[in-house]
Amino acid sequence: MENAKKILDFNFNANAFARRAPQSPQISQQTLNTLSEIIEKHGDTEHKPPERENMHQIYRLFVNTPPNRFPTEFDTSKRVRQLAWALTYSETGRQRIVDMPELPDALGLIENRFRISALFGVFNALLEAWDTPNAGMLREFVKKHLSDYDGSRKFVQKIKANMAWYCEEDSAMSLARTLSNSQKKLSDVWSFLELPDYTHRYRYFGEVAKAYVSLNSQPSHAYVADVVDFVEKHNDDATSRAILSKLIEELGHEAAEHVRQPVQSYVLREWQDPRLTGADVRWRSVSNEAKQIFTRWITKEDLRFFFDVVAKSCNDPKFEYRKKFWEAYLEHISFCRPVLRKNVERLFRDDRQVLQYYLERRPARLTGGSSNQHAFIIQMGSHTFVEFSTAAACYVYADTERPFRLDYSTYHMDGLRSQPWAEHRVRHFNSENYQWQDRFASWIKSNLGIEPLRNYRLETENSIDDVEVNDPHQEIWVAPAEAENATDDIAKLILDLEAKGRGSWLKAANALVDIGKPAVPALIEALHDEEPRVRHRAIYILGQLGQAAPAAIPALRERLHDPVEYVSQQASNVLNRLEIFHGSEMLQNDLLEELDPGEDSRPLL
Repeated sequence: MENAKKILDFNFNANAFARRAPQSPQISQQTLNTLSEIIEKHGDTEHKPPERENMHQIYRLFVNTPPNRFPTEFDTSKRVRQLAWALTYSETGRQRIVDMPELPDALGLIENRFRISALFGVFNALLEAWDTPNAGMLREFVKKHLSDYDGSRKFVQKIKANMAWYCEEDSAMSLARTLSNSQKKLSDVWSFLELPDYTHRYRYFGEVAKAYVSLNSQPSHAYVADVVDFVEKHNDDATSRAILSKLIEELGHEAAEHVRQPVQSYVLREWQDPRLTGADVRWRSVSNEAKQIFTRWITKEDLRFFFDVVAKSCNDPKFEYRKKFWEAYLEHISFCRPVLRKNVERLFRDDRQVLQYYLERRPARLTGGSSNQHAFIIQMGSHTFVEFSTAAACYVYADTERPFRLDYSTYHMDGLRSQPWAEHRVRHFNSENYQWQDRFASWIKSNLGIEPLRNYRLETENSIDDVEVNDPHQEIWVAPAEAENATDDIAKLILDLEAKGRGSWLKAANALVDIGKPAVPALIEALHDEEPRVRHRAIYILGQLGQAAPAAIPALRERLHDPVEYVSQQASNVLNRLEIFHGSEMLQNDLLEELDPGEDSRPLL
C-alpha cells in the first residue's frame, strides 16, 4: 500500500483532515430533553411502536424488577410510555406482560405517570390481545382515558369517536354489523378505521371477521373474494382457519362453483388437497364439517373434469354414464385423483377455467399404454377403483392388495391395470340399459356395504314413471322381456371374448353373429377395450356380421391407428370388406384365417 501511495503521490492524512474539519455546535442536555418533550407531545410518531430492542430492554426491566422497586425504575414518562408498548412484547418461552398476573401493576405505573402518548401503547395491546383473559382490564383503561380526553390530536379523536367498536365486550360484533349494513368490505376494515398497517395481524380483527362471516347467509362471489382478501392481509394462521372453516360451512355442499372459487383456490394453495397423505397436519384446526364440504366440492369437480373433459376428448362414447354412476356415490368417495399424460394440456389449452383447475390440482403423471389413455383413481370404503379415459374396464383393488400407492407422482399403466392383483373388473357394456351399472352397484353393496345415495340414471332420459298414464295420446313403449334377455346375453358373450382358449371365444363369437344387429353397439364398445385380443375379436365378429354392421365403420376406422399392429391390420382387412362388399355375404373361413394365422406371429388371442 505504501508503494502505491508513493507512485500516486497520495499523502492523505486522516488525523490532519479531522482537525481542520468544522466542529458541530454543542447541544446541551437540557435542550435535548426539551426537544424530546416537544416530539412526544406534538409529533406524529407517538402512535408507532418503539424499536424492538427498546421494548426488549423495558420488558426485561419489568420482568426482573421486584414489585416494590417498580416506582423507582419506572420514574419517567418516556420509560412508562415504552412500558405501555411493551405490554404485548413476546420472547420465546416467556409470557407477555399482558398475560401476567402483574398486568395491574404495569397499568398502575402507566396510570401514575400518564400522558396521552402512553394510551397508544395500551390501545395497541388491547387490539393485539383482544381475546385474552386480561383484555377486560385493557378495555376499561382505554375507555376511561378516551372518555376523559378533550385534546385536539386527530388520531386520538378518531379512536374516541369509535369507542363503541373498541371498548365493549361485544365491540367486534358491533363493528362487523356496521361493515355489513353499510356494505363496506371486510378487507378494507383498517382503512375504514384509519389504523396503520402494522395492526393487520391483531387478534381483534380476527374476531371482527368471524362475526362478519356469521352475519351473511347468502354469500356471493364478491363477498367470498373479500373474505379471502382479508385473510391474506390478516396473515394469521389460526384465525384464517377459523374464518375459512365458518365461510365454507356457510357456503355448504351445493355452493355454485363461481361463488366458492376464491376460497377454494386459496385453500388448495395454502392447505392443499384434504384427501392426500399428511392432510391431518395441513388441515389442523379446520372443522370436520368444513373439511367434508370442501372434499365434496373438489371430488365433484374431479369427476366432471375427468369424464367431461378428458374422457370426452378421448372419444369415450359413454363417458356421461360413468360420470353419473360415480356421482351417485359422491359422499362415500374419500379420495380421487386424475392421472394424466404429459400432453393432456392440449385437450383444454383454450379453456381458461379448466386450465386453472388443472394447474391447481397438479395431477399425477401416467406412462405406458396408448396416447389417448388417462386414468382416474377413486377410493371408497376399503377398496380403490381405477377408471380410464377410454371405454376400458374399471379395475377394483382391495386396499390391502393394491399394487400402487395413492401418493405417487407418476404411475405406469401396467400398475393401474393389473389383473393378477384386481379383485374385480367391470366392463362398461350396455350403458344405455344400465346393465353394468346395476351389476356394479350390486357388487359394491355386497362387498363394501355401500349403496348409492342418488339415482345414477341420466336425468335427460324419461322413465315410464315420468309419463302421465291418463293421457290417451301419450305413447308408452315397454321393452319386451325377450329384448332384455338378449341384452343380458350379449354382455355375457362379450365378456367371453377375453377367454384364452380358442374354442371358448369362438363359441361366443358365433352366438353374437347369430344375435345379429342387436349385438353391434356392444361390439363397437368392445373396440375400445384395453385388451388387444378383445379388440381383435370384436373386429372379426363385426366382419362376420357384414351388412348388419354398417354402423361400426367409423369405429373401425379409428382402429386403423390402434397401437397394436395386428389389431390395426385386422381392422384394415375387415374395413375394406365392409366398405367394398357391403351388402354381400362374407366368407367366415377367410376371416378366420386372417384372424389367427399362427401362434408365432402374435400374442395368444
